[in-house]
Amino acid sequence: MFKSIFTTALLLCFTSIYAQNVLNGKVVDDFGHPLEEVRVIQSKNKITTDHRGEFRLYPDQNENIQIEFQLEGFETLNVTIDRLENKLYKFVMNYETVELDAAQLHHHHLKSVQNSERITAETIKNNYSGSLAQSIETIPGIQSSEIGSAASKPMIRGMGLNRVAVAENGLKQEGQQWGEEHGLEISSWNIDQIDILKGPAALEYGSDAVGGVIAVNSSQKPLIDGLTGELNLFGRTNNESLGTALKISDSKNGFYYKASADYSDYADFSVPTDHIVNQGEEIPLYKKRLPNTAGNNHSVSFLGGFSKNNFETSVFASNFHQKIGFFPGAHGDSDEEFEDDGNRRNIDYPYQNVNHFKLQSITNYKTGKDRFSLILGYQNNHRQEWDEPHDHSGEDHDEEEHEHGEHGDENLELDLRLSTYDAQLKYERNFSSKNKLNLGIQTQIQNNLIDGFSFLMPEYDRWNYSAYAINEIEIIPSLTLNYGLRFDYSRLKIADFFDSNLYEQLIESGYSDSEAEQLSQKSTNIDKKFSNLNYSAGLLFQPDSNWDLNLNLSSSFRLPNAIELASNGVHHGSFIYEMGNPDLKTEKGLTADFKTVFHKNQFQIGLNPYLYYFSNYIFLQPTVEISPLPDGNQIYRYSQAEALISGFEFSAEKNFGNRLNGLFSVEYQYNYQKLNQQKQPLPMSPPTVWYSEWTYQLIQNKKKIEKLELSADFKFADKQNRVAENEEPTDGYFLIGFGISSKFKFGKLNPTLIFKVRNLTNEKYFNHLSFYRNLEIPEAGRNFQLMLSIPF
Repeated sequence: MFKSIFTTALLLCFTSIYAQNVLNGKVVDDFGHPLEEVRVIQSKNKITTDHRGEFRLYPDQNENIQIEFQLEGFETLNVTIDRLENKLYKFVMNYETVELDAAQLHHHHLKSVQNSERITAETIKNNYSGSLAQSIETIPGIQSSEIGSAASKPMIRGMGLNRVAVAENGLKQEGQQWGEEHGLEISSWNIDQIDILKGPAALEYGSDAVGGVIAVNSSQKPLIDGLTGELNLFGRTNNESLGTALKISDSKNGFYYKASADYSDYADFSVPTDHIVNQGEEIPLYKKRLPNTAGNNHSVSFLGGFSKNNFETSVFASNFHQKIGFFPGAHGDSDEEFEDDGNRRNIDYPYQNVNHFKLQSITNYKTGKDRFSLILGYQNNHRQEWDEPHDHSGEDHDEEEHEHGEHGDENLELDLRLSTYDAQLKYERNFSSKNKLNLGIQTQIQNNLIDGFSFLMPEYDRWNYSAYAINEIEIIPSLTLNYGLRFDYSRLKIADFFDSNLYEQLIESGYSDSEAEQLSQKSTNIDKKFSNLNYSAGLLFQPDSNWDLNLNLSSSFRLPNAIELASNGVHHGSFIYEMGNPDLKTEKGLTADFKTVFHKNQFQIGLNPYLYYFSNYIFLQPTVEISPLPDGNQIYRYSQAEALISGFEFSAEKNFGNRLNGLFSVEYQYNYQKLNQQKQPLPMSPPTVWYSEWTYQLIQNKKKIEKLELSADFKFADKQNRVAENEEPTDGYFLIGFGISSKFKFGKLNPTLIFKVRNLTNEKYFNHLSFYRNLEIPEAGRNFQLMLSIPF
């Protein structure tokens, strides 16, 4: 018995010792981009990094481990690890020099033809502003369209809604993209990194990627064996927001999982004014608070998978829920609703309830020079708007008289339930290190159901089938060519809808039978088929290690959606009566995007001019028609016209020694749409913006403080006088921000404390891309934010 126990203990001891000799590593460039196919040589071990730049070694010893990294175009990197630890080792390769754990400028020198920017999870956390779109808008060319203090929609070069594709783990986020008041239902707290592609990326991402793509990656596997995690606590003063976020992950013997959960609750937000103007009347604001803008968000996500050798499979599931009040004026309510109710955190009518559930399966297999990827996904986006019902004749009525909604509560104004099924199969063939071919086929099926006592858009079914091919060839070491084709076939079936409740009200109001029938027929059966061939070509020229020059020429396309083809009702987010146009064609255009970057030592400068031309741009055109319904107002009808969008982005960044870093950027745009042989600006055009940010490391590795950093940022937006018909101009504004970030060392804990001040001077200003400015509601006032991050 004793002998058996001793033998078992001895075996466990040796097993434990052997288990320690595992080296988890990742190879990146100086910007953090993962490097694929890097040869990793350690004694007799010879392996290559995968598509994420990751590798795992099992050295014979745990001391004085010598490793060599080789990759064509990069200097060979030799590293010695004195003693192996259970952590993730990051190795940086560079064309000229290799610096580990040193401050680096945010440039890269890779064979990347596309115009792209990468944002890490750390950057998102440091810039967190209440929503994902607001957290990334410091990048030149990226804007956000605001709705209150906790929901916003990302825009690229002034294009948003269905002209910017947001993808998570390779699948497009499918919600109500057409709505200005609909935020992006992705939590900022489970994201590993974001790649922002400027310019059309329709070859891989499809129709909506006209302005660009925001590619969110939340499926990276944990590389460190054992349980790790991070707890975040945060609060903001402007809307009295309080929240927490927790992430945990574990990895062992190829199996891994990650889980995250977050919750935030916020009150009515404050604005730097004591009154607003609603429907021509001046309305006072109690204590400068915008009533009924409180809300709460909560989300959960889980990633579980298995990875071994050249095979990896994972399942990702997430659920995002948000309840947020609408400012009463957004639904045309009277000033009686603007009075203070004594509770800043309650949510009254009108409000929105949004839930987005997502389930994905991601499988990758590599054999030799071939790689296969299969992505399957299901999404359910359920959006509701709640308000006290009132009939179309303009008079309130009792709830028992209301019969429009068959399944919902009597106060359910809009109920939109969009289900999306996705399947993608990708094949990659590396003929050599200089020739790579990507092939893909994609299928998407959508079903949209509606309910509620108001009508905006009908029920519909949509099918889309597509295939693409992309080839990248290194012509000479300094010149790389990327070109490809994509074919799409889509079918959209829209159901008819007759509003019997409206018909009865109109008859009672004195309308004839024919007039009442015409007005009550909100939509008719539509069966549309679209097909399109799209192409692109790009060149990357790198004459030496200091220059990157990218030129991309491509066609762009966008399929008209159901709201553009068949809407017929009051869209409260736009404050207009929208009418679709069933005769719309596929929106087509041509794009030229040129980017040049010079980087040397601790300095980088870049210029990025661009031009989009559309032969039939889809937009909302104001008409001289007035809706006969009392709440209808002026009718806006979807139309198509020739349009042009042009502009540039400029940025410069420099490190002054090891402590001070300065960043400066400018973004400018000029556009027009050609209506009746006259050129007019496009609606919601971004103004010229000047931005500067400075950071200074006050303390570096001193006792318990690993880093103490001060930061200040300055944003100046010009006046926007080039406005579309019936659109109000906005004045320029100047914003100042300030921050302190400190990372501490307390044994095994390394917490980070981040303090931020936004709109330090409490400037009253209007965001030209926000629909709230239509009610003369300024953006949020001064805001203090505190965040504590505790990794473990």
